[in-house]
Amino acid sequence: MRVWAPGCGMQENAIMADGKKVKISISEPDEPAHKIKAVHRNPDVPCCEGMPEVEPDRPIQSLDGRHVRVAPDTADSLNIFVDFVNASNAPGAIDARGKRLMAIALSVALRSKPSLLTHIQAALSAGITSAEIHEAANLATAFAGFPAMIVFREVCAELKL
Repeated sequence: MRVWAPGCGMQENAIMADGKKVKISISEPDEPAHKIKAVHRNPDVPCCEGMPEVEPDRPIQSLDGRHVRVAPDTADSLNIFVDFVNASNAPGAIDARGKRLMAIALSVALRSKPSLLTHIQAALSAGITSAEIHEAANLATAFAGFPAMIVFREVCAELKL
């Protein structure tokens, strides 16, 4: 079993913070993640704020473009996670720009290619520069090691960044 954040489309099972096991089914993406166009977002709104509530058996799109159906008995657990994500991304001491750069650094450190694609595209559409994105990735590499940079470089090559 591979355990990552629910909704990333990378796992068949995940463990929630409350210890409940989440069952999901995964379908193939309609398009590769690098071909999914960035949504132009308000630069003052953090990347994941306003995630919709999860409904049982209603497909949701994961970061890598796959469609995920949530099993009825796990929707409540996923909604607890959605509430946590929304609260974490709400305006606070760290502005939206800082949170976007943190999301990139964390995605590099976790070596999550789908997350990187999503967060880099969102950062670019919010006016964050390529130099700022690379600096965030370099900081992550200092803590996570050079294998993390390999994933970042693959994403940059796909995005021609």
